[in-house]
Amino acid sequence: MKKNIRFFLIGMLFALPIYSQVLNTDIMSAWVKYNNAANSLYDFMSFTACEQLDKRANKILSIHSLANWQERQKTIKERLNDLIGPFPKKTPLHAKITGRMQREDYHVEKLIYESQPGFYVTAALFIPENLKGKAPAVIYCSGHTEDGFRSPVYQRVIINLVKKGFVVLAYDPLGQGERRQYFDAQRGKSNIGGPTLEHSYAGAQCFLIGSSLARYMIWDGIRAIDYLLSRPEVDGRRIGITGRSGGGTQSAYIAAMDERIEAAAPECYITSLRRLIESRGLQDAEQNFYHGILNGIDHADLLEARAPKATLVIATTRDFFSIQGVYETFTEAQNIFKAYEKKENLSLSVDRAKHQSTKKNREAMYRFFQKYLQNPGSSADEDVKVFEESELYSTTSGQVVANLNSETVYSLNKKEYEKHFAYKKSSDPLKKALKLSGYRRNSALFKSVFCASYRDSGVIIQKYFIETDGGYPLPFIMLRPADGKKHKALIYLHPQGKKIYEKESAFFINLVRRGNIVLLPDLLGFGEIGGGKYRGDSYGFKAGKANYNLWFYEIQTGRSLCGIHAADISTLIDFLITKKYVNADDISAAAEKELCPSLTYAAAFDNRIVNTVLISPFVSYESLLNNRYYKPQFMRTAVGGMLQYYDLSDLYASIAPRGLLILNMTDHLGNSLNSEETKENMQAVKLAYNRINSDNFTALRIENKRAVNQLLADWIK
Repeated sequence: MKKNIRFFLIGMLFALPIYSQVLNTDIMSAWVKYNNAANSLYDFMSFTACEQLDKRANKILSIHSLANWQERQKTIKERLNDLIGPFPKKTPLHAKITGRMQREDYHVEKLIYESQPGFYVTAALFIPENLKGKAPAVIYCSGHTEDGFRSPVYQRVIINLVKKGFVVLAYDPLGQGERRQYFDAQRGKSNIGGPTLEHSYAGAQCFLIGSSLARYMIWDGIRAIDYLLSRPEVDGRRIGITGRSGGGTQSAYIAAMDERIEAAAPECYITSLRRLIESRGLQDAEQNFYHGILNGIDHADLLEARAPKATLVIATTRDFFSIQGVYETFTEAQNIFKAYEKKENLSLSVDRAKHQSTKKNREAMYRFFQKYLQNPGSSADEDVKVFEESELYSTTSGQVVANLNSETVYSLNKKEYEKHFAYKKSSDPLKKALKLSGYRRNSALFKSVFCASYRDSGVIIQKYFIETDGGYPLPFIMLRPADGKKHKALIYLHPQGKKIYEKESAFFINLVRRGNIVLLPDLLGFGEIGGGKYRGDSYGFKAGKANYNLWFYEIQTGRSLCGIHAADISTLIDFLITKKYVNADDISAAAEKELCPSLTYAAAFDNRIVNTVLISPFVSYESLLNNRYYKPQFMRTAVGGMLQYYDLSDLYASIAPRGLLILNMTDHLGNSLNSEETKENMQAVKLAYNRINSDNFTALRIENKRAVNQLLADWIK
């Protein structure tokens, strides 16, 4: 009996059409070519990034002289300044020593300085006793620890350096130590998550205006140099910098951007972006420049920008930062040091270990600073007595937001937006949107593949996919009347992709019976070509799950998800027209929730979309920037730098006089806006339609799902 039931169930598996799947319908009709389709977004973005990196590599191969290298250096520095800057004006540091601790052979001054007005940096200055004249100094940058430089692992390095006669300045990076950006005093924890998540959550808001978290972190370090130069104990001609992991990132950045750094030793960070992309993937917001890869910037450029100044790359063989990338980057950078006839000024220390500090690497770093900062002595790594975390607090509460009401990256970024961009939108937002989104139409000679056909309730259901220029399939199901005539068409976009048919089949069948063709696609990152295994280090925010690491590929390369989606929607329109299912003026499109921005771009770029319906869109990207807390899922479709020139409302206005229906708009947290709030936020769009005497724009609040569906059906009719 059990055996018969098993065979019956297997038979049902093959007999029942799985309407939501095209590429992997069942065992008998799966497309093996696309068995990794779920990772299509990662594959496409990584290919795009590596293609851009190939252009950089070819330029490097053409460099054969010192003059060529010097020209390259000039280009690197100009691009870094353009991508990261402009930096703020230097203002008084208002440095204050808040405490002093004495040890046998050194003392510690706990301090706070302002890298920008009201933006407090907590730090500690470790000073050797019995100094004879001015001493060399080393800035220590911390990795992604919640306690910042107070971590015992970091303290070991700091205290060893001070015992060897170096003045050491250690400071808290943003989102760490006493500088948590989203600290909840009542809970004693961050409302967002650990340091990496805090970096990316705040960094995302910076990317909206073409800025970056790196800009803030580098500026903190530049001001740390300024502070050291104000100290009588420090020889300003002998300043070094080091740090591991995230501290390696910061030290590499700061050393590349400020020539006052005489010797730099970034640890467990330097690799190559190609190898990072191929292995671990792009990391948190701190480690990404706005349009960095698009402008040909790689890790090697951070070393080459400072040649021939002394540089030590510290690495481990089992780090998640690819060791192959370390060797390739080091080999490339050697060429510029050779051209300067200073080959010995670039060195490499590698130990067999994971992403960690090792005795061999620490001692190599001590020797490096002793040599290049002219401070000879023993390079032996000593066991040291470290401080308790709270002993090194510069504030009484352990947080600058609690004690000093400090500015945050969010508040400073918002002020910068208000000062430079909020009231100065582009006179041609559509042109800016086309460029910034990375929109590129697929080939006019697209290839569609017919996969299957079914009938359901008298409606023909056909399955297709289109082979796009990006190398990924674009799967969709098409529902149409059985009469073979041309009809109006509706392209319906949903975050669940075409799987929404399984839940809303009655609605879609009813649309077909009313004389419409309905096309339900999976856009890149959704449905069968979405999800995937790649998560990265910036995913599980306490405010919601969102894959920021994939988005950082878009930030680096200038190819946005909205731009890609808009091009693919146009390809679907090409399909409908080429196959003679519809006339060119009979196409409507609807989208729900986070796919509303993609359809907005498509409708703005392609005037063949006669009617556009947006269901539960969020109000604006400006709202994501203007509020300290926002729903992270909304960043997925943001275009880097867009708020310098335009927002969603500008794209809505560009759709006029074609039909635009907006239903149930939400705020930055996904909460429903009432009718008055909706009207207020859409006032500029309404005016744009009024100016050309068009009544084809409506924005409404309707609670009932059935009423929403009915209004949609009536609107496209």
